[in-house]
Amino acid sequence: MLRDDHFLRREYGRTLIPVMFSVLAGTINTLIDSAFVAQRIGNDALAAVNMCGPLYQLICTFGSLLAGGASILSSGEAGRDDMESSRRYYHTALLLGLAVGALATAAGLFFCAPISLLLSQGGALSGYVYDYSLATFAGLIPVVIAYLPLYYLQLEGKGKEIMIMMGIVIGTDVVLDWVFLYLFDFGMAGAAAASVLSMAASCVYGFLALQEEHSAYRLDGRLLGFKGTWEILKYGSPAAVGNLMDAVRLFLLNSLILLTLGTKGAAVWAVLNSLSELSLCISSGVPQAAGPMIAVFHSVKENSGIRILMKLQLRTGMALTGLFTLALLVLHGSIQALFALPEPVFLPLFWLGLSLFPELLCSVWSSLFNSTDRILLSNLLVGLKRFFFPLAAALVLAACGGPFWLFLPLGGVLAVCCCAAVTAAVSRKSGKGGHCLSRFILLDDYLEREGLVLDFSIAPSEQNICDASDQIREFCIRNHMDQKGTNRIAMAIEEMLMVMKEENPEMKSVDLRAFALETVTGIRIRCAGDRYDPFERAKQQEDLRYLGVNMLRSMAGEISYSYTLGMNTLYLEFPRQLQDGRKKE
Repeated sequence: MLRDDHFLRREYGRTLIPVMFSVLAGTINTLIDSAFVAQRIGNDALAAVNMCGPLYQLICTFGSLLAGGASILSSGEAGRDDMESSRRYYHTALLLGLAVGALATAAGLFFCAPISLLLSQGGALSGYVYDYSLATFAGLIPVVIAYLPLYYLQLEGKGKEIMIMMGIVIGTDVVLDWVFLYLFDFGMAGAAAASVLSMAASCVYGFLALQEEHSAYRLDGRLLGFKGTWEILKYGSPAAVGNLMDAVRLFLLNSLILLTLGTKGAAVWAVLNSLSELSLCISSGVPQAAGPMIAVFHSVKENSGIRILMKLQLRTGMALTGLFTLALLVLHGSIQALFALPEPVFLPLFWLGLSLFPELLCSVWSSLFNSTDRILLSNLLVGLKRFFFPLAAALVLAACGGPFWLFLPLGGVLAVCCCAAVTAAVSRKSGKGGHCLSRFILLDDYLEREGLVLDFSIAPSEQNICDASDQIREFCIRNHMDQKGTNRIAMAIEEMLMVMKEENPEMKSVDLRAFALETVTGIRIRCAGDRYDPFERAKQQEDLRYLGVNMLRSMAGEISYSYTLGMNTLYLEFPRQLQDGRKKE
């Protein structure tokens, strides 16, 4: 038996669509506002919404910094079965979000006029930019903290609740945009108010969903504090750096395009940027759906699961990106009409579509490094892809008079090539030591090479469960465990899997991992379905079916159960006995 992708494919697929929609939280409102503003006010107002893009991205930087960092840390702690620390990171991020949001709101309202002049470069669009910015600053707090329920509902495996949050964002924004622009004629301020009010409504629902009975992240005033702030900022830095680089890049590109292509080019760029932001549901959503699972697996050195998730991300992401690009090209006429553009946009959309493929690769890479404690490498990749190479390509093409929109795919391709070279160099350098890293994804396969771990998957039939028991028995013998203890462990695991199969009919596939370290041998069992802790159930019911469960309880040195990301995880650790019966010291 080998580790297959059946279990993870199911769990990843169940999470992917809700997470893709959750990524739209920071982008869908701008796209909706752009369409309403273009139709109601005109192309100048459309360009002004795009000029406010850096401001909105800067606000989202705070949210993604706190929620992204906290969720990765919470995932790792959950993987180590330390739910108290996992919850503490959530509460720290919430308190930080409220504090930062309040301070940023006050500063933004006070400095709104000079900020608007800076964004519009003091041009004719300053009035539009000021109105939009003022309303955005007024509703900044819910925009910042809305990321927390989105990320933590994912950790809870609550995909339906995430979809409802996004339904609230989209539906409320569309309705309020129509009311504020057409019914009351509030202009740019009305469009911005529609965005922040829809985010506030979604945020309220998200936090209420986290208050349900079995939620691990219910609000607990005792855990509120600033403990762990530095770790949250560290692990959230790649997402924050990405948003910050996007904001600076967008500001500089707005200036360059306005200077090079005029207001018509700026309007086209506003549409391309809005569609590029919309595509983030793929390029960011695909890795974000896998990121917490990778963090869980990395915390227990489960490299086989990480590799499966990398393949799933690339297969799924490439297919979705291809479909999105095809849709852009087929609907180019409709896009031109929706945004009231005076010129065809097929060629700019073609270059945009090509750029999405290297964008996906860079996002998957960056998310992997962020989840596996390679923060510096993740930040480097984000900076190259989001800032340095796109700007360099745009400047060169503007200077030499080449096809300007070619800078979109060219910057991504250069970033991919650079990252491939860096990871190859790191891998070669690590080969000089005993723990050489795999190429490109930089995983340490020492345990696998030494035969100290056994990863495999089974469909939970009676025959497969018996075969799994035999595999665990053989693994223990190969690692010099004593025969009597080995047989008892294998038999007890077999009986426990039988009980789990009977009690959890949704369990279609089980991932098992056995490992033998210096002083302990352990087994980790993962399966999908409803919450089910056989050890807790055995305490509540005196039943012969739980004989194997109770036997494992008496043999194990440590037992734990957790339900994270919609997965039941059982962990059992046994003192390691040598074949001569001596306990390993």
